[in-house]
Order: sequence, then structure tokens, then C-alpha cells
Amino acid sequence: MSVSGFELLCIMRVICVIQVLICRNYRGDVDMSEIEHFMTLLMDKEEEGTLSPILAHGGVRFMWIKHNNLYPLIQYGNRTLFIFHRYITQEGHKLDTGAPRPPATVTNAVSWRSEGIKYRKNEVFLDVIESVNLLVKPLIWIESVIEKHSHSRIEYMIKAKSQFKRRSTANNVEIHIPVPTDADTPKFKTTVGSVKWVPENSEIVWSIKSFPGGKEYLMRAHFGLPSVEAEDKEGKPPISVKFEIPYFTTSGIQVRYLKIIEKSGYQALPWVEMNSFYYCRLNQKHY
Repeated sequence: MSVSGFELLCIMRVICVIQVLICRNYRGDVDMSEIEHFMTLLMDKEEEGTLSPILAHGGVRFMWIKHNNLYPLIQYGNRTLFIFHRYITQEGHKLDTGAPRPPATVTNAVSWRSEGIKYRKNEVFLDVIESVNLLVKPLIWIESVIEKHSHSRIEYMIKAKSQFKRRSTANNVEIHIPVPTDADTPKFKTTVGSVKWVPENSEIVWSIKSFPGGKEYLMRAHFGLPSVEAEDKEGKPPISVKFEIPYFTTSGIQVRYLKIIEKSGYQALPWVEMNSFYYCRLNQKHY
């Protein structure tokens, strides 16, 4: 940005042919009487045929336009030396070779972390996100049996079995089972957790807050069907499973060493939490 551009926003006034209508002096570093020279300059330039959008008087520049017999005017002072002396307050030294670099004492003095930050718990979280695209053994195995009675009802039997060690626990397990769009009057029965029908997504969600390893749970659902069925869409959406298992990853990646450098200093324990998501196929029987 040039010096004149910097000063452009400092002072602005709006005037008409005869008198000043609106006036605003932002910095106060240009005399208010300078506006009186504008009309004289304007008339002189019109007579000479050299009128331009920018007029100069001494060290002051006027930028103007004409609109409905009004002259909106932007006025700024081009005081280059004053600006340079104000912002450049140190002596310069030209280097023989190389580019100038800031001294290490200056750059190291500013910390990226603000002072006085306190947390409720003495914890620091390190997120290690892995993305795997391969066939793996499902940690939560889903078996589904769907019995559809035409023009009458449809019944679901969903069995969920955890296939990981008993010392581990899956948290916030969600099993999403698709249902027909025209299903109604749902009835659920489950040995653990809760089941809800989400009609806008045409699915039921079986939520289990805590799913220990080596356990097996069962859920049954019953829906009524209309006498006139809607046309089936091509393909059946799969069952999807979401869960979290602390300190467990499919690929086996682990954080073995974690060092935290802080003024007060404290011991840190590595902790890995796995978020998983996959799909299972549906098994459906027609009657």
C-alpha cells in the first residue's frame, strides 16, 4: 500500500457548490480550512479545460465526483516524510551478502501458547486418525433374520455379538437397520439398550451405551405393512454399525511414547481411542 493510499482513509468530507454540508475529520492532521481551496481549484480547472477527478493544492489531494449538484469529496494529505519518520524509527544497515533475518532472541520471546491457561483435568489429547480400506474381521458381528409377510407385516430379528477381548468395551454403539418406507406401527423388544424408529430415514436405530467384549445381545422389531405395498427400490441398503473402543485399533497402531514439554512438568500416559464404522448385509426371507 502506498503512503497516499494509507492517508486516503484518514479524512473525508462531503460538500456542495456553496457550502459544506457534511464534514468528518478522522485524524485531525489536516487543517479544516483546506476544504475552502477545493471550489477555487474546481472552477479554475473547468475554465482551463483540464478538469480531472483528482485535484492538488500544496501537499493536499482532493478526490471528487459530481452527483445531483453535490460534490462527495475525499481529501487526504500526501505527507510522505512524516509517515516514514513515524513508522521507521531505527537506522538501516545494508548487508553485504544474504537476506536480513530477525534475531533469535526476538522470535523466541513470543510463545504460541498464552500464559495462564488452566484445565479442569490434567489431560492432553493426541488424535491419531487412521484410514483403512480392506476386508477385516468385524469387531461387532451382526446377524439379521427378516421375515416379510406380504400385505401384512414384517419382522426383524437382529443379533449383535462382540468379537473382541473381554477386557475391552465398545461405547456408544449404534446399529442402523433399514426398514420399508411404508412401514408403520412399530413394536420393539430388546435385551439391552434402546430402540427408536426414525421414519424420515426409513430406519430403526438400536443404541447400546456399553457393549463388553464376548457378549451377545438380541433385538426384535415388528412393523405393519399396508395392503397395497409401495414399489421396492433397486437394491437393499445395508445395516451400518458405529462404535468406539478405547485403546484399540483395527490396524494395531499404538502410541508407545508421548513426551510433553511444559514449564511445570508432569507425567503423561498414552491413550488411544478407536472410532469405527462399517456395513453388514441383510438376510431376508419372504413368505
